[in-house]
Parts: sequence; structure tokens; C-alpha cells
Amino acid sequence: MRFMTASKDGDVYLMDHFDLKKVGKDGTLKTIASHIEEWNGGLDMWMQRNDPHLVMGICLDHDGNIYAAVPGGRVIKKLTTNGEVAIVARIKAPWFPSGILVGSNGSLYVLEYTIADIFNARVERIDPDGKRKVY
Repeated sequence: MRFMTASKDGDVYLMDHFDLKKVGKDGTLKTIASHIEEWNGGLDMWMQRNDPHLVMGICLDHDGNIYAAVPGGRVIKKLTTNGEVAIVARIKAPWFPSGILVGSNGSLYVLEYTIADIFNARVERIDPDGKRKVY
């Protein structure tokens, strides 16, 4: 298990390989979504499918929706409170998303890395209207 976040109500959300799970305040464990990973289908598909880092950072917004950074597909996915899963942002090559935060105004702050230089990272802000800024 890896990549955790907590709600203001005290529930904990975590990634268990490719499944998003919720640990309730009472200790109950529930699978929220399964197989939210993506891969690009290239020659390295087998390695990607078996990589526990295919889903990296997760966070919640103020409405309780969950966001996940999915480097294998270069996307950010949103899992709504009613169970819908949608891609809300695509990250442009050569960058991959590895972490995510949602600002109070709904902007996504995406931590990104590139395989060409794994020690080089950046943060990209993606506003609700689609405007982007790299820091």
C-alpha cells in the first residue's frame, strides 16, 4: 500500500496497488475504485502493468472527490463521490505526473518529472478554465 490522504472527516484513502481504498473512522476497509491505472501499450507494457507506481499521488478536493496522478497514461483522474471516473487533465510529454493537490479555487497543482532527468521536477498549475502555468 502506498500514497495516502485523509478527509476532513477523518477517513483515510490509500492506493493498494491499482485499487483505491477507504479506511473509515470505524476501521472498516472498502474498495472505492479498482484498476485506475493506465499504460501506454508500448513494448514496456508488461513492466508498466506490474509497476506499483502506476498510480502515484492522490488527494481530495473540498467536495470529497478524489484525484489521482497516473503517470502510465500521463493523466490526472478524478473519482467523484458518486463513483464516476474521468480524465480531467493530460500531461504533455516528456513529463509524467507524480503528485497532485487541488487548490481552494479548483486549480490542480501537479508535481511532474521526466525520465530523461529524474532529478529534475516541476509543478504545473492547471486552472479550471484550462489555463496552465509551470513553476
